[in-house]
Amino acid sequence: MPIKKYISRPVFSFILCEKLELKLKIYFNSKKQQEIAGGLIGDIKGGEKNNILFDIKKFLPFPNLSQEPKKYAIPPQSWFEILDEWRFFYHKEYKFLGFLHTHPESSSKLS
Repeated sequence: MPIKKYISRPVFSFILCEKLELKLKIYFNSKKQQEIAGGLIGDIKGGEKNNILFDIKKFLPFPNLSQEPKKYAIPPQSWFEILDEWRFFYHKEYKFLGFLHTHPESSSKLS
């Protein structure tokens, strides 16, 4: 009988300070009818039992280059380079964690 190996999947958790959460809410609420996006920077902390914690410290909005405000055009590579330079010069201690965007015409979902 073959031996089965079970590998547990990591659990991803996100935290951000109240000040950043409030800034994001205000920014998102001011642009409810538009698809908006930006880069997240912060720190990655290891946790217990495959728990990975993303400690989000800053958000850098990207312009929407789409002709339709409710849709988002994927930003060119140059925007990711700008984000990385911004992070390097102003927040060198943090890492690029990911990309956040909204869905103005639908409910929240992973994309």
